[in-house]
Amino acid sequence: MVVGGERTRDYPSMEKTQLFTVRQREVFADLLASAKSRKESEYSSLRIRTEREFIQKLASESGATKLAERVKTAEQAVMDAEKAVVASQSELRNAKKALEASGFSVDSYGVFSLHWDAPDSMRQARDKYLGTLEKENKEKLHEYDVATLNVWAAETADEAKKCVEELV
Repeated sequence: MVVGGERTRDYPSMEKTQLFTVRQREVFADLLASAKSRKESEYSSLRIRTEREFIQKLASESGATKLAERVKTAEQAVMDAEKAVVASQSELRNAKKALEASGFSVDSYGVFSLHWDAPDSMRQARDKYLGTLEKENKEKLHEYDVATLNVWAAETADEAKKCVEELV
């Protein structure tokens, strides 16, 4: 065959081959890279799903599902207990505030004392009661002082004995 004054070979089943450019190679390489990335992503998803299913099967066969129920029950019990502790702490704070507002505090043995911020009327009542008690105690102790003086002033042991007998 003659084309443009030149003779070319005639290959009946083959067309004339075009040059494969660098840009064309880049496009094909990009297509392959995209396809590879999709396949990797699909494989990753498949692997994760398959592994999850296999582990579930293993867990079921080994009895781990019963243990998981025990864990779940225990975790729920812990959460309930933590909520109860929080509620109890709140109740404790409220009860202590109410007790302090009434003028008292109490120790872990149930022994009451006046709170430092107790109303003046309670402090006055306490001071009056303790003042009366202190007066009675001083009077009683004075009897011992008088008896001691009488023992020193006694002329006989019988007189000293009489002074002591009443108080001992």
